[in-house]
Amino acid sequence: MITRRRSRCTAGRSTPSTLPARRAGCRAAGTQALEALLGVDERLYVAVLEDEGETSIDVLDRSGTFVARFVVGGRAAVAETLLRDATGHAPRPATADAFGHEILDRLPRDCFAISSSEVCAWLLLRAIS
Repeated sequence: MITRRRSRCTAGRSTPSTLPARRAGCRAAGTQALEALLGVDERLYVAVLEDEGETSIDVLDRSGTFVARFVVGGRAAVAETLLRDATGHAPRPATADAFGHEILDRLPRDCFAISSSEVCAWLLLRAIS
């Protein structure tokens, strides 16, 4: 079996261990939901109901810097947008619908803020319940 040196995980160690070549690295790619839950790349979503019935969602990074704005129509679209941005993947319609009923219906309709960690925490809690 071919072995390789473990380089990414041994920055603080004096003697790196060797791992089988087929073993995954320290961190798998595509772990945006987990990183958001742990506060890495934390985002804050500020949603405001506009006069035209659409909702604008401003996305701020951890330092409060404006990142993006989404303008969507309807509560279902707000739920889908928040889930998609927090996880990096399009949610299933049933998941977006449940998020709308369980989370968004409890928040004020005209203006609210929610973090990507809160969105991902809901997903994880829903997955284990």
